[in-house]
Amino acid sequence: MKKRNFSVCTLAALVALPTLSVVAQQRIQVLDTFNFPAGGVSTLPQKINDHGDIAGVIDSFSGIRRGFVRFRNGHFTPSIVDPNDAGGFTDLRGINNSREVDGAYIGADGLYTGFLATGNNFTDYNAPDSTNTILLDLNDAGDLCGGLATEADTNFNAFIDVGGTVSMIEIPDRVTSFAYGINNSDEVVGQYTDSSGASHAFFRDASGNVQAPVDPPNSTAAILFGLNDQGYWVGRFTDASTGVEKGYVQTPNGDVLVLDNPNASLTSLNGINNNNLMCGRSVDLNGVAHGIVAKIGNGPAAPVIRERANTGTVRPQHPHSAVGLAE
Repeated sequence: MKKRNFSVCTLAALVALPTLSVVAQQRIQVLDTFNFPAGGVSTLPQKINDHGDIAGVIDSFSGIRRGFVRFRNGHFTPSIVDPNDAGGFTDLRGINNSREVDGAYIGADGLYTGFLATGNNFTDYNAPDSTNTILLDLNDAGDLCGGLATEADTNFNAFIDVGGTVSMIEIPDRVTSFAYGINNSDEVVGQYTDSSGASHAFFRDASGNVQAPVDPPNSTAAILFGLNDQGYWVGRFTDASTGVEKGYVQTPNGDVLVLDNPNASLTSLNGINNNNLMCGRSVDLNGVAHGIVAKIGNGPAAPVIRERANTGTVRPQHPHSAVGLAE
């Protein structure tokens, strides 16, 4: 199993910055920002397919959550609600190149049930022997990943479903874990919380070997949300120096590219496709999340952002917070 070496390569900001005369290298370039066309909501993009279609969640701040798809031409679907949603919670998390999506809802029993949907056709998904199932991504073959809980273990544990065969992802010292991203090789990335309460990123290869933790340098917490078939990983980490949560990309050679917006309380990268196009969000100082589209490109590196104190902005808490599910 090949282990990666980590090094911070460059920083890129969401806002326009002066051009400096520096050596060209890989960097994160923000192409677009967007919001779901309804007032009073946060826009939380989750995954992006190779066509540029984005699946995500809208949050009304009252605890009501709905899904959406933003097509590559910028048009949105109406808000998406699972027909069996009885808890005001429909999370849309994954989208593949066939525009099949997956996610989870809270039913009348107060439990999480996974779902798959194509158009208006919804199908429930419950992992065997589970009491709660949350789907978080799917690949082009329809293989799935997410988190499940059972009567024997009420803490959520990451799992992968390949061709209908469900396997748990075993991580030493995990209390809870979620598999957030799966590629077409059935490699998986995700997050786990250890017995001390610390959050770490993990990677599982197609043979089932797990690397954990795989956190960026100078971080106190990390989550990996997505990966593509070329070995690029995307996620979010907490900067140990400032306490600020920043988005990042880890390249196949182990370089870490950081995305930080000085005018935001949080920046996250949640999905990456095979064209190295990414989706994520930036949370403003009022706690409102705005969608972003970014890419990895070659060009002048952005100036290093001066570190700043944490804004202390309190973001709204959601029903999923109790299970440790991140977004």
